[in-house]
Amino acid sequence: MLQAFEAANDLAIFDLDDIDALRMIGIRKPTEVVTRDRKRTRGWARKIYELRKFAGAAWWCYYNPDWKSFGLWNIDGLEPVDKPEVLTVQSASVRAAAAIIVRQLVGSEFSSAPPRSRR
Repeated sequence: MLQAFEAANDLAIFDLDDIDALRMIGIRKPTEVVTRDRKRTRGWARKIYELRKFAGAAWWCYYNPDWKSFGLWNIDGLEPVDKPEVLTVQSASVRAAAAIIVRQLVGSEFSSAPPRSRR
């Protein structure tokens, strides 16, 4: 499912792409944030949560730094926009995302991949 939301204007989100914000949690260089070390990232999330100032955190997307990913622990200020979209390999949203992140859709009429042999 894909659901768009609108957030209240005063919804405070910690921006992991903001050097001043990073300093609040003891990070000195933005490059420290570029990690898949879950123990470290959970520690930062806990520090942000314990500040009690933010509804969540935002960071750039691995596949496209212009996109934001959000982790929210307080969703009180969110309102759904339109109805949720059921996602399938035929969905325009899925096809567009696959093209942008260079992924092949398998199991659909859009796939040109040869079938994989099963062992």
